[in-house]
Amino acid sequence: MTDLVTKNFIALLGAMAGLLSAVGAISHAHRKDRSDVKREQDEMQQFVIRTVRDQYKDLQGSFNKLQKQKDQMECELNQKLALLTKENNHLKKSNEYYKAENARLGAENKKLKANGLIGG
Repeated sequence: MTDLVTKNFIALLGAMAGLLSAVGAISHAHRKDRSDVKREQDEMQQFVIRTVRDQYKDLQGSFNKLQKQKDQMECELNQKLALLTKENNHLKKSNEYYKAENARLGAENKKLKANGLIGG
């Protein structure tokens, strides 16, 4: 009888060891799956961060290039505006001179007509 109890006890211990091994394997697999998912998630986050960072650098470079072009165009336009303003002021002075000259010649013409020196 002791032999039978011993055999049953050994079988029970073997079954418990098998059950514990199965539970351990399942637990290990579950932890590994979670670890793999976490690693994949971290890799994806790093990929997204790198991609966004690279795109930001590209956009920043494009923006800086456009900013330089805008500043250069603005400078050129300001120079052209200054030149046109100067030319406009010169033309205004010339116009005033020619208006005064025209008025003087008109008055002189009237005097000459009044004195009969020219026809009209």
